[in-house]
Amino acid sequence: MTVRELTAAAADRLKRARIPEPRREAESLLSHALGKDGAWVVAHADDAVPPARAKACAAMIARRAVHEPFAYVVGEKWFYGRRFRVTKDVLIPRPETELLIEAVLSSLSSRAKRSAVEGSVSVLDIGTGSGAIGLTLAAEIPAARVIAIDVSGKALRVAKANAKLLKVRSRVKFKKLDILKSDRSFGFAQDDKNMLVLVANLPYLPLAAWKKAVPEVRLHEPKLALVSGDDGLRHYRALFKRLARWKRPPDVLALEAEPGQFAELRRLAAALMPEADIAVLKDLHGDDRVLVAGKRKRP
Repeated sequence: MTVRELTAAAADRLKRARIPEPRREAESLLSHALGKDGAWVVAHADDAVPPARAKACAAMIARRAVHEPFAYVVGEKWFYGRRFRVTKDVLIPRPETELLIEAVLSSLSSRAKRSAVEGSVSVLDIGTGSGAIGLTLAAEIPAARVIAIDVSGKALRVAKANAKLLKVRSRVKFKKLDILKSDRSFGFAQDDKNMLVLVANLPYLPLAAWKKAVPEVRLHEPKLALVSGDDGLRHYRALFKRLARWKRPPDVLALEAEPGQFAELRRLAAALMPEADIAVLKDLHGDDRVLVAGKRKRP
C-alpha cells in the first residue's frame, strides 16, 4: 500500500467517524507512524509503506476513529513551544492555557525578573497534571524553584517525566495532595523571602457542562481533572479557603477558569489580596479565560 492509498483509506474512515478535518488528521497520524514530517508525506505519496508502519498507522486511526484525542494517540502535545508527554492520566494542555503563562511573565516586575537569576522566585503549581504550567515557568525563569501539586499519583509520574525531558527536574518538587480533603502543607514555607507565584488550572467544569462535552473530552480525558461540582468552583473555593489561612498572600496569582465564573473568582481573589491589581484576560475566542492578580506597583 502506498502513502497515498493509506492516507485516503484513513481519511475515509475518520470522515465516517465524523472526525473534523479527516484528511489533515490522517496525514498527521501517518507522519507520526512513519517518523516523518507532513511535508514528506505529501511529497512521497507514491512510496510504498512498510507493512509494520502501515499496521501502526491503522492502529492509530482505529483509536482516533472512536474519538480518542489526537494527543493521546501520538502520546504528546506541544505547549508554549515545548513538547510534553501526555497520557490518559492527564488533561491535554490547551492553547488557551498559554495565556496564563503570558500573564504570569508579564506580571513579574523588572525587579523580579532580574532577581530571578539569583533564584528568588518560588512557583506553586496547584493541579499540575502534565506539568505544562509549572514546568514551562521553570523553563522560562531559569532559576525559579517550583512545587508541583496534584491529587493523582499517575499524573505526577507524567509530570516528573516531562520535567526530565525539559531538563528542569532539579528545580521542581512534586507533591501528592487533595485540596478538597487534606490539610497537609503545600510544601512552601510561608516565611520564604522569595517572590511567590501561585498558578492553578484546577477542575472547573460544572457537571452539567461535562455531560454535554464532546466525546474527546467526556469519554477520554480524566473526569477528575475536569469536573468541580455543580457550578465548577468547588476546587477553587477550597483553594482560596486554604490560602486565607496563610500568613502571606502570593505576589502573583494566576488562575484559569470557565467564562461566567470570574465574578466569583474576582471576589475571592480580592478578599485574599486586597491591595492587588486584578484583571481577567480573554482567550483567542474572546472568552474570559484567565484571572491574574499582582501586588499593586508603587508609584
